[in-house]
Amino acid sequence: MKKTMKKSVALLLVVVFALSLAACGGKDMSDSKYVGEWELTKGVASGVEVAASDMNLTMTFNFKSDGKFEYSSSVAGSESSSGTWEATDNGVSLKEVGGAKYEFTANGDTLEMEQDGATLVFEKK
Repeated sequence: MKKTMKKSVALLLVVVFALSLAACGGKDMSDSKYVGEWELTKGVASGVEVAASDMNLTMTFNFKSDGKFEYSSSVAGSESSSGTWEATDNGVSLKEVGGAKYEFTANGDTLEMEQDGATLVFEKK
């Protein structure tokens, strides 16, 4: 009986563990208005607005429905990054794989990010 009880407990633990892993699977954020590709359209600093195209600059965030994001940019060469994102009461919160965190604020149909005293404005493609 002791062996049967141990086997039953072990089987139960395996089932509970498997179910907990399934529950931790990717988030389904497909209904979020933020899912999709967001492109930098302009920067604003000290009251001066400059279009991204005038700066010969590209910066794109791709928010995926599984809660992950990809970032690419032509700032100082070419760079890219990835991590996770989530919708917040005010917009979007990002966490890069390396641990850096960023916040976007929703403003109508745009997302804005404060960076080094400037506001970067992104629009959905």
